[in-house]
Parts: sequence; C-alpha cells; structure tokens
Amino acid sequence: GRADAVPHKMTLFDEEIARLDVDLADLAARAARETDDGRRAYVDAIVARVERARATGGTRARDGAMGRARGGRGEEARERGDVAARARAERRDRRDAVAASGSSKTTREDRDEGEEDPDEAWAFEFPKSASDVTTLWRGAPSRYRVLFVTVFAFIVCNMDKVNISVAIIPMAREFGWTSTQAGFVQSAFFYGFAASQLPGGYLSTKFGGAKVLPIGMLILSLATIAIPIVGVNEQSIFLSRVLVGLGEGVAPSAATDIIARSVSVGERSRAVGFVFSGFNIGSVLGLGVAPLLIEATNWRTVFAFFGSRGFVL
Repeated sequence: GRADAVPHKMTLFDEEIARLDVDLADLAARAARETDDGRRAYVDAIVARVERARATGGTRARDGAMGRARGGRGEEARERGDVAARARAERRDRRDAVAASGSSKTTREDRDEGEEDPDEAWAFEFPKSASDVTTLWRGAPSRYRVLFVTVFAFIVCNMDKVNISVAIIPMAREFGWTSTQAGFVQSAFFYGFAASQLPGGYLSTKFGGAKVLPIGMLILSLATIAIPIVGVNEQSIFLSRVLVGLGEGVAPSAATDIIARSVSVGERSRAVGFVFSGFNIGSVLGLGVAPLLIEATNWRTVFAFFGSRGFVL
C-alpha cells in the first residue's frame, strides 16, 4: 500500500513545481517592465528562493518517498514472515492434537530419554496359577482388557448361534417336526439378526458400543436360557431364537465402535481381526461342545449352559 502511494506523491510534487514555474515566468515578465532597481532585486531574490526550493525540496521529497516505500516493503516482508510463522505453529499444534487423540501410546522417538512407556513395560507371561492370572490381567493395558472382553463376547455370541444346528435333531424328534418346520426354527435367528443391524449401529454411535454390547448380550443370553423353559412348541422356540438374533445383531457394530474408541489407528486392523476371530472360535466350540452335552444329558442342557456363559461378562 505504501509503495503504491509513491507515484501519486511524485505527481503532486511535479504539479507544484509546474505552478512555481508559472509564477517565475510571471515575475520575470513583471520584472522586465519595472525600472526600479529595488523591485528588480526583490524579484531576483524571490526567483533564487524558488529555484533553491525546487532543487532541495525535490531531492528531499524523492528521498522521503523512496524511504517510505522501502520501509513499507520491509514491514510487508515482516508481516509475511509473521503470518508464515503463525501458520507453522498452527500446523504443529494440529499435529500434536491429532497425535494425542489418535493414539494413547507414544513412540520411542517422541518420548524423552529415560522415560518408560507403561504399555511397553507390560509383557505377556503364561500364568502358572490363579493369582498369576489376576496379576497379569490387572497389569495389562486397558485397551487389551477391553479387547479380551469383546472377543469373549463374540465367542459366546456364536456359541449361542450355532447350538441350534446340533440341538435341532433331538428337538425335531421330540416334537415330531418335519424338515420344513425344523428349517423354519433354524432360520428364526437370522430374522432378528438382520433386523437389529442398522439400529445397533445407530445406538452404538449415539451411546457407545461399551453400553450397547452388554445389553445385546443380556438379551441373547436370556432368550437362549428361555428356550428349554418356554419351548413347548414351534412358535415359542421360533420367537426365542428371533430374540437371540436381535441381541447378537448389535454385536458387530458395538465391537467396532469399542475398538475405534479404545485402540489407536495403527493397531485397529489387528484389533478388528482379533475380536472378530471370536465368531469362528465360538462356532468351533459350540459345534464341538453341544453334541457332548446332548449325549450326556439332553438338548435342553445345551441352551441352559451356553446361555449362562453370557452372564460371565
């Protein structure tokens, strides 16, 4: 802005000089008509003063204008430097904020020398007694404890899901079901499971997966235990299995919300793989344990035993 004002000021100065030149010409013409020596000397003095003013004033004006222009450019450079410094500081602050919120674990490069990360200090050692298990559990980082509880919930979920695949054989024999009726009862789970997927995601986002998952586990556990109690016909067992599906349907979205809130970005892929492996573990355990229980007792024991596992959480 100051540099742009220099040409304008120079133009004003030139206009002033032009006016002085006109005055000088007028004075010279008047002096030529005058014969009085005193008046001529007076005019000569005025002419000399005007010429000196034009010579010295022009130089000072130009010097002052150029100095102000240089000063303006210097201030603009300083302002640009200040803006760049503030931008760098803001970028630094944003990086620090993202690092603090995105990861609960600092890297070795970011830590001061001699400072020990408590998560790195913890190491898994196979427990030799019950007290060792308690000590190991209490000393584990909080996110590890959250993941272990979540994977256990997934194991129970799929145990309750697949137990009907084994129990349906003695159940159909006892109630005299046809293949169509048995298939109808087996499919009941997926009606509830499909219906609670989207609501489970919404509730997990709004209230947090740590609150939604226990509610889902409570519903499916109660519904599983209720099967041998209220299961006197096809309709009541079908309704109970629908409730089992409703309770388990919120588990995937609740688990992913829990992982997102408790695990850093760099560890989330491994955490998701670990937690969702609980589905497969639950299938293996459910299909392996259910036949043993049925052979030792009856099909009702399967639902009572598997359903009660959910209350351990």
